[in-house]
Amino acid sequence: MAAVAAVALVAGGVCGYRAYENHRVSVARQACQSAVTDLGKTVKSYKALLGADATTAALKTDATGVKDVKTLDALKRAVGAETPAMVKCDASDKTGLDEATAKADKTARSVKADAKTLQAAVRAVESSKLDKTVDDADGLYRATEGKVQDARTRETLSKAIKARDAVAIAKAVKSVNDSKAAKEKADAEAKAKADEEAAKRRAEEESAAEP
Repeated sequence: MAAVAAVALVAGGVCGYRAYENHRVSVARQACQSAVTDLGKTVKSYKALLGADATTAALKTDATGVKDVKTLDALKRAVGAETPAMVKCDASDKTGLDEATAKADKTARSVKADAKTLQAAVRAVESSKLDKTVDDADGLYRATEGKVQDARTRETLSKAIKARDAVAIAKAVKSVNDSKAAKEKADAEAKAKADEEAAKRRAEEESAAEP
């Protein structure tokens, strides 16, 4: 009976150990699958960021459209980051599953870092575009003093520049250019009329001077 009891005890110990190990593997597999799911969501979010309108618009920006061309270089590097391969929870033991979990977590952190870098690069391009827009508008403002038909158009442009409002600047720039063109046309017409009248007077004077 002692021998039977010993065998039963050993058998029970083996079964208990297996149950314990199976439980540990099960818990490790669940943790791994959770980490892989989180990684999948992170990668999906990153891919959505890559295809976002803001990213697309920034990538289409020409070097002449920004104040600092280095922002475009940084954006290209950010977009060029490789999307990592997905991690699989196919190990049969706890050690292998723990390693897969750690890899998934590390990869997710890396993708999140890439996403932050990309977002910062897009914002930098947008900011540089606005800096260029403001500088160009300011140049137009300074160059058109006394050269527009309606001075209020320059006042509106000045306000838009101070507000750094790209939409308002675009409208104001058009108004200033239109007003400048209108003044140039009016000045040209006035000059032509003055020249015509001067020529007419000279002709009349010459005619009157003839014997």
